[in-house]
Amino acid sequence: MELFKYHEFVSGQPRKGKSFYIQEKLNNVNYPILYISTKEESFDKYIKANKYSPLKLIASALKEKRKVFYKLDYERKVFEKEIYYLCKILFTMKQNGKKCLVVFDECHNYCYEGQQDNSAYKVAQEGLYDIKAFFISQYPANVSNRVLRSCELHTFFSMSNFEEKYAKSYGFDVDMIKAGLIKQYDKVQVLNGEVVK
Repeated sequence: MELFKYHEFVSGQPRKGKSFYIQEKLNNVNYPILYISTKEESFDKYIKANKYSPLKLIASALKEKRKVFYKLDYERKVFEKEIYYLCKILFTMKQNGKKCLVVFDECHNYCYEGQQDNSAYKVAQEGLYDIKAFFISQYPANVSNRVLRSCELHTFFSMSNFEEKYAKSYGFDVDMIKAGLIKQYDKVQVLNGEVVK
């Protein structure tokens, strides 16, 4: 499957392989990557950034096709502003014809149902050609329907009550997904409503 073709939603409980899957998928990509998370991660060859990092430095790194890991602040008011400014960098790149991948990890923290619009929603809903997104969560039932509907590809690493509720609400074949999740690191993908793996 072509990496830049779809927005993707990745769901699974801890230690099921989500982070490894995303890292493997992004390792050999020749595009700039902005990885946004509320938790600390350790990725090789990524520039680490946070609220104290100058936005110009982040923008410059992305323009040079580098990979940036941005750790969001713990306070909601702060990280909503951070997401706004980070997405502003992405939209500027798009206007200049530059492609970029953005990963919204732990997205249930800032793309939850009932929340006011934010820039992450704009990335998801516009289906931007030059910006493709990965949304990752272990609580898909808490993620906004606007984000979930914008993802053509859904990757499951487990089928907890959260995943089952979300899968059923979208009419996915829950039994077929469960049948593909036998071993610890198995995954099942649903593309435009059809189980493909």
